[in-house]
Amino acid sequence: MPKTSDSTDLLAAAFSGMPLNKIGNAIKNVHTAQEKFLSSLDPRFSVTSEYYEDATKYRLDAVEKGFGINFKFNFKDRPDLRDDLRGFYRQGRPVSIPSELVEVEGSNLFEHIFSEQGELNIVPQGHSAKLKMWLAGNDVDDFFQIDDLDGHVYIGSEEAMFRGECFGGLLSVEHSNISRQLQGALNYTLSLDITKWDHVELLKLPYFNKLKELVEKIVDGWNVLFSLEIKGDVVYKSNPVVISGDEYWRAALDHFNYISSAKTISSLLGVDIAHDSNYVCAGLSALKVKEVADIISGSKAVKFSDLTDFPELSLTVDSPDEVKKVFGNQQGPQEIVSEIAGKSIEIFGRKISLPKEVCRFKGVGLSFSKPLDLLEIGDRIQIVLKPMLPDQEFERYFLGYE
Repeated sequence: MPKTSDSTDLLAAAFSGMPLNKIGNAIKNVHTAQEKFLSSLDPRFSVTSEYYEDATKYRLDAVEKGFGINFKFNFKDRPDLRDDLRGFYRQGRPVSIPSELVEVEGSNLFEHIFSEQGELNIVPQGHSAKLKMWLAGNDVDDFFQIDDLDGHVYIGSEEAMFRGECFGGLLSVEHSNISRQLQGALNYTLSLDITKWDHVELLKLPYFNKLKELVEKIVDGWNVLFSLEIKGDVVYKSNPVVISGDEYWRAALDHFNYISSAKTISSLLGVDIAHDSNYVCAGLSALKVKEVADIISGSKAVKFSDLTDFPELSLTVDSPDEVKKVFGNQQGPQEIVSEIAGKSIEIFGRKISLPKEVCRFKGVGLSFSKPLDLLEIGDRIQIVLKPMLPDQEFERYFLGYE
């Protein structure tokens, strides 16, 4: 028996001797021949095929009306699929059913396709629609317009639903429970798909600023309003409602704030950083990224009161007399400049080298871990810097980015 890979190897060999501009036509011809054969099995359907994500997908569109095909579903061990199918009939929701749970009578085309293991996706006919959405705050002038969400309305026997997206699929919405009388509360789900940003440089993320502002306003409790339009006619207009899912949107805002900080570092240091939606942008690492971004962008002043402990300097004593000479005769507030060798920080999994950090303390008192008169060669002492005034600040910056 020939191996499964033989046909693939034969095609690869055939393509290898073919000009590059002819390969696309050859692949198209294979699909066209397949579609023509499948359509001949049942002329009541138009068949299109594609190979995507390691699977052959067929789309079957009815070209005639007034005929029936018998489907028998074995949902004995899958009651969830029974509910899904009920949702298809009643609410117009798409449903996916494993082919081994389906028996078909009345179409050679379906019987041929279902002879192989796969999945049956039943999608109701959609009607092109547009959802206009905006946010409103407490003040009259608090208004934020979102781009139109293009999508489709799917109609079931009892209700209808809308699915649409904007910003290149980064923002999507699903509205269900749309009754024929257009009465009652609509259920809706607003969600983000930031995986579309993966592997894109942070400075080139599309729609970032618009989406960040949207998320900020949702977290701040702004109301959402929308109107559903079909062919330019408004078929539904909502009352103001608050978007639910606080944890989801707060986590989204944390991620957007992390990106903002990372974009600042990427821009000022001139390094490319790519987005990774799987990277955890929270906790101490996120605070560190924000801290570096604040410092490198010029936010130099730091209040002592914002610190958990007073700053400390470490000093190894090479000459006790020299230490006494420097510190022993000075009275009152001191000025200390500390330079810290460049460290590194991890952003979206990439390690970024940082410039030398400088801290400039003015008007501070010094406290030594060991009396200066008792110092010996080799001692390592700690010098604690304490503010002399309330709300006192010190400067912190990266060398070259003052």
